[in-house]
This record gives sequence, structure tokens and C-alpha cells, in this order.
Amino acid sequence: MVAYTVKDAAERLGKAVVKSDAGFYTDALGGLPGPYSKYFDKQIGIEKFLYMLKDETNRKARIEHCWAYCEPGQEPKVFIGGSDGTIAVEESGKSSRWVDKFFIPDGETQTISAIRDENYEEANKYWGDAKQQLVNYLLNKEK
Repeated sequence: MVAYTVKDAAERLGKAVVKSDAGFYTDALGGLPGPYSKYFDKQIGIEKFLYMLKDETNRKARIEHCWAYCEPGQEPKVFIGGSDGTIAVEESGKSSRWVDKFFIPDGETQTISAIRDENYEEANKYWGDAKQQLVNYLLNKEK
């Protein structure tokens, strides 16, 4: 989705465009909400989302954060980061996106939001390095 929108914007504007997008993919829901997590939050919120999964044993999920870059007349370059984890039974933590309040990255015992409450920088790593990949691409492109 980010590739389509960044290419469309570059063509319409006649300039290079950078765009960010994120997704949340659950095994139990066949990949939903995917890139539509913002709409899931708006339409049903955390409480109803977790209720949908209350009896689900497969709580595996993945978060992804993408950055895309495109120049007019070119194909977009997409950079993807993220991490695998599980969906908590209940939300925890005060800060961040709705996904962060119930997503527990593999190797952790707390949600991203709870981790962020204690250490902001530590929590950011779970969304991956897509932004750094984009920066590296642009810096090397200029050489």
C-alpha cells in the first residue's frame, strides 16, 4: 500500500516523496488488521479487539513499519522493519499507539507501551530500522 501511495504522490506532485506507514498482522485473524490497524483502533478500539481474541490460543502477531521513497517516473523504494511477538490478554502501558499497548515483542514480557514508559529508546527498536534504511539509501544515492 505504501508503495502505491508514494508513487502516486510523486507523479501528482512532480517531486520526490517520502511516506511512512505501519501495519499489524495477526495469525488468528488471517493477517488482519494489516495496514488497516488505525481503522480497527478507531472503529472497535483495544477492548473490543482483545475481546475478539479472548479464547484464541494462537496469539502470534507481527508489527511492521515501512518507509517509502519515490521520484516521478521511477519505481518506489520500500524499506521495511518490524518485529514478531504475541498479543497480550490485556492492555498495559500509558504511552503510544494502540498496538503498542497489547503487543509483546518476542523475548520480552511487557508490551511495547510498558517498555516505552520505562525507556523510550528501548521501545523504538521493536518497530525496526526502516527509517535508518531509508536514510542510508538517500545518503548513498547522493554519492
